[in-house]
Amino acid sequence: MILLRRCVMVCLLMVIGSTQAKDATATLDTFDDPAQWRVIASTQVSGTIHKEAGALCLDYDFNGVSGYVGMQRDVAITYADNYRFDFRLRGESPANDLQFKLIDASGDNVWWVNRPKYAFLRVWTPVRYKRRHIGKAWGPGADPVLRDSAKLEFTLNNSAGGKGRVCFDDLRFVALPPDAAEPSIASASATTAAGDAGKSFDSDASTVWRAGRGVQRLSLDLGASTEFGGLRIDWAEGAHPAVYAVLASDDGRDWRTLRDVVGSDGGRDWIAL
Repeated sequence: MILLRRCVMVCLLMVIGSTQAKDATATLDTFDDPAQWRVIASTQVSGTIHKEAGALCLDYDFNGVSGYVGMQRDVAITYADNYRFDFRLRGESPANDLQFKLIDASGDNVWWVNRPKYAFLRVWTPVRYKRRHIGKAWGPGADPVLRDSAKLEFTLNNSAGGKGRVCFDDLRFVALPPDAAEPSIASASATTAAGDAGKSFDSDASTVWRAGRGVQRLSLDLGASTEFGGLRIDWAEGAHPAVYAVLASDDGRDWRTLRDVVGSDGGRDWIAL
């Protein structure tokens, strides 16, 4: 958790990130070639794979029975201590379970991310599965840690039934540095009172970073891509913004909004991440 001490301003745009990202990204599939994939399905469940606007789509029909249907391909992956998978997803589908599976060379040991009753969106949506999201599903192997896999699979399990279409694009594997046990801030910068930006996290409640009026930006650089669970902000008494936003970036260029806060009453704000 990061502690910001006594940030004072009228309206704050606060950003957290790293300008020193060193992640190694490998593209696993651009979803241009349906021949790389095969349909897997239980008895009486049907599915087909086809290209659509530079992506691959799985059309499926449970035909009124229970079961599963998915698309699987061979791809060998060796895992580092920390990693994630990124891909894009859209679908016109009932809320069936979305499962992402990684299978070892024996075919007997399976690791997965299981998202029950997944709410599919019709627009392209980025999906990110980190190491901590992936767990052993089943298999006789004694080692619960995923170290190597030979097959990768996207599966729909019947929880709502029916039929639909789910499309996939831009599958990437990212090798990440180990997460720090306690994330620390390497440096800070600000649009105004830049010389005082470091006072926002110096653990001294008697010092402050005080912003000017209008939209201001306080940036905290963690020095590396780091995962943490929450942010605590302490506002000076009687001086807090009515509206502020918390954003994050892996590279200091592309930012995503984590939280928009409206109507803060000052004091201490807890921002769950």
